[in-house]
Amino acid sequence: MPRPRQRYNDCVVAVFRQITGEDEQTAFMRFFRHLTGDAGISVDALAACLKDAGWTLTRHEQARRQVAGSDDPLDEEAFTAFWSDFRGEGVIFYRRDEATIGHTVFVQAAGIVLDPQPSAPEEGEFIVDYFKRVGGRITLTSVSTVTRSAPP
Repeated sequence: MPRPRQRYNDCVVAVFRQITGEDEQTAFMRFFRHLTGDAGISVDALAACLKDAGWTLTRHEQARRQVAGSDDPLDEEAFTAFWSDFRGEGVIFYRRDEATIGHTVFVQAAGIVLDPQPSAPEEGEFIVDYFKRVGGRITLTSVSTVTRSAPP
């Protein structure tokens, strides 16, 4: 079965569906209460929706800073090392160039990015190759891991 893809500017919802396996309608209903009228969906909204679905999103500011250079663009060497050793599942929010609205991608073990854009490769690609393909000046706004919450 093909993985979830964004249809509009709903990359966060598509990433949520990739993690949880929920259908599109159920996922959109979860996010509906978080829509503010502003463009984009926040990492806080994603965290709340994941929590409601039994998942935990843990932000890692130190990891974000570790792979960023001195003026915040990516340090390619540190970035490659960090994601090559990455285990588990993660979510990255980022902006390209001077964009005010960012994009969200799902990251699997060993740094394989599954981008929800319809034009992205179905099997994903290594994160460094992904950002080279995207091009421009990349600013990471959030790096998080995702885990299944323990049942009560």
